[in-house]
Amino acid sequence: MQAWRGKRYACKTAEGADDFEMDRLNPKMTAVSGGIGRHEKVTANREKVQETKSKKASHINSASDEEESKKTKENKAAQTWQKDKEMRKGNNEREEELKHEQERQNQRLKEHLFNVIMQTKEKSLNIDNFLKTLKYPEYSTPRELRKIIEDDDRFLFSGSSVSLYVKLSICKDHLKPEGCHKEHCQSLHICGKYVFGLCGAAECEEGHNLKTDHNNRVLSQYRLENIERHDLKTFIEQDTVVPDICEEYNIKCNCKEDCLKMHICAEYIMGTCDECTLNHNINDLALLKLLKQANIKLNQSIKELKIHLKKKCAASLVQVLKKKRQFETEKEMHHAQSVKYQQSTNFTATKLATKHREAYRLTYVVNEMTQRNL
Repeated sequence: MQAWRGKRYACKTAEGADDFEMDRLNPKMTAVSGGIGRHEKVTANREKVQETKSKKASHINSASDEEESKKTKENKAAQTWQKDKEMRKGNNEREEELKHEQERQNQRLKEHLFNVIMQTKEKSLNIDNFLKTLKYPEYSTPRELRKIIEDDDRFLFSGSSVSLYVKLSICKDHLKPEGCHKEHCQSLHICGKYVFGLCGAAECEEGHNLKTDHNNRVLSQYRLENIERHDLKTFIEQDTVVPDICEEYNIKCNCKEDCLKMHICAEYIMGTCDECTLNHNINDLALLKLLKQANIKLNQSIKELKIHLKKKCAASLVQVLKKKRQFETEKEMHHAQSVKYQQSTNFTATKLATKHREAYRLTYVVNEMTQRNL
């Protein structure tokens, strides 16, 4: 029995613990069977263990293959996703580029339309005629054109026509002595008369520069940074500017003919002059030309025009009348001095003539007496 157990331990050591453990747990079976068929049983157990190990190895290999297959699938999925991502990115970039190109083309169309309208006298254009000049087939109907420029506040549709709708103003505070101090003033800081070609001052304090930082900011809101002065007046509200009353004409009546100021009686505009030699006719051709140049509404009665001029030229009228009064006062004083001097001169001349006559008479008497004595 001891020898058998020794063999079993040796078998355990040599072959494995599974067979020995089975015999140890079942001593009765071992005692009955004895040594009969022991070798076959050990062999069967060994085959069973080997089969179990093979199954385990196969299972491990299968799990490894599944894991490898899973990783392969994941890699393929990742590669596919990356390709799709790059493709989507490329498509998005192309779509974005096409979108930007379309926006640039639309912007070019807007600027072209703006420039064409600016060249017209009425600042208005027939849409059908404009579409015929375009090279882009996608802009073939007024509806398509309207869709493109409907977000641009510079354009105004009216039936089959499109016109410019830009409203600019000249800052009234800027024209005052204290100037404008608004941080975000939306009006132009410039001489209004200069805009309408009515200011001939070489160094006008109100300014003749459209390129200042302030004016450039205001004009850029309508993309008018490069607009010329003669085009700018189109967008200034009517009756904003009025020509000045000419001082030279009212005071000395000797102003040049190509004057940029109105040759009309200042007192007539103020309503304090009934008759004088100065012009009292608002419908004078030269005067109407200046009023038209200043974009003043001429479809008014003479009374309405007179009231408008009085209101707009109040400061100019006061200045002209003040200088006129001063000039007339100086003229009267000069005339009085001249009369007084003339009277004094005449008195002296008469007195001298009397003395000359008396001297001549005395000389004659002396000569007569001398001849008699001889």
